[in-house]
Amino acid sequence: MLSVYAVSSIISRSAPLLMLPIMTSYLSPFEYGMFAVFITISVAVAPLLLWGGHYYLSVEYFYRERDDFYDLLWSVLAIPFILFPLLLILFLGFGYFGILFELDYIYFILIPVSALLGCPLALIAVLLRVSGRPKSFAFIEVLNTLVQVCFSYLFVVYINGGLAGRIEGFLAGGFIVFLVTLYIYVRASPRCNFKKSTIFNVFKYGVSIAPYEIGNGLGKSADRFLLLFVLGGGSVGVYSVAAQIAGVAQIAISVFTLAWQPFLFDKLRGGANNSRLLVFYSWGFILVFFVGAALSMFVIPYVYKYFVGKGYHSSLSYFGWFSAAYFFVFIQALFTDYILFKKKAKYLSLIVFVNLLCFSISGVCFIGLYGEAGAAMAFCCSSAVSMLMAMIIAYKLSPMPWFCFFSRA
Repeated sequence: MLSVYAVSSIISRSAPLLMLPIMTSYLSPFEYGMFAVFITISVAVAPLLLWGGHYYLSVEYFYRERDDFYDLLWSVLAIPFILFPLLLILFLGFGYFGILFELDYIYFILIPVSALLGCPLALIAVLLRVSGRPKSFAFIEVLNTLVQVCFSYLFVVYINGGLAGRIEGFLAGGFIVFLVTLYIYVRASPRCNFKKSTIFNVFKYGVSIAPYEIGNGLGKSADRFLLLFVLGGGSVGVYSVAAQIAGVAQIAISVFTLAWQPFLFDKLRGGANNSRLLVFYSWGFILVFFVGAALSMFVIPYVYKYFVGKGYHSSLSYFGWFSAAYFFVFIQALFTDYILFKKKAKYLSLIVFVNLLCFSISGVCFIGLYGEAGAAMAFCCSSAVSMLMAMIIAYKLSPMPWFCFFSRA
């Protein structure tokens, strides 16, 4: 079952990599950078629509009876649609701020639409994962990949071309997947039961988790924003290619979380009897990820040689910083799950705040000194700080025998 989740998630999150050879050939570094900015802002504002609903579903599944759980599905889905008009009005009112990001007005105000289209997919993925339906999960993940790849190629290569074609293809593919996920939602819970009390509970839960999600999204995108403001859109395009290739590590982390989180929550619910087992698995995963990060340094030059346009090859020189950073991100994700299980999301918001502060300070300094490479250095430093904070907080909330293998029984 875990292999089905892993393979389908890898395929889904590999879509940008599958398109890399064509996109780096048909798009200039500036156009590539502008699309990266469009996606980055979309990802950053999506938590404003989800408002922690996907986390709420993943946790409540283990606390509620099954019938009660399925009754809350539509109430959780209502949240993005309730918040969407507010977000759209905000972007319409401040649309000309898109100039700061070098985005045309029309593309800037389409960002809330892009964020909304992805919300049902995020919720249905949680539902299928926690309810143990790997085949349906694989179907929706692979479908999303195929649709995005096909529409992107169609619009960039054959219809419109350039930045306009890339954005239009992305939105068209997102709309198709949006309709399919809504259909699956109806099949999963045909009663369409909306409860004001549940919606209020989700809003209340989101007060603590949404700032973490928003900050986390900003933390992942701060490097591109700093580069855009300091060095311009072309630098974002070149940098984004390196970040996208390094994002294979983020894919691995996401797949790991999909498989690990339900297992971890179930074992933690069982009490201290499972603590040594969880520690054993955790150290093993950390070791495997470390080896993978080290090996990537020998493989990446060949990826650039055969799959990346020559105009983007300068980003290879600072790829090692990404490898180290994602190793720290993985360890942070491992410990974050312990914090989530305890429903102490306020600590996650603190971690994100410190991460942003650390990145902002180091980013301004390093980008001024080293250019694009400075953004990767700042990302690595801030990731290391976040990792240490997550480890300390998780241990305080849920003490585990992390060093039991180094002491006598």
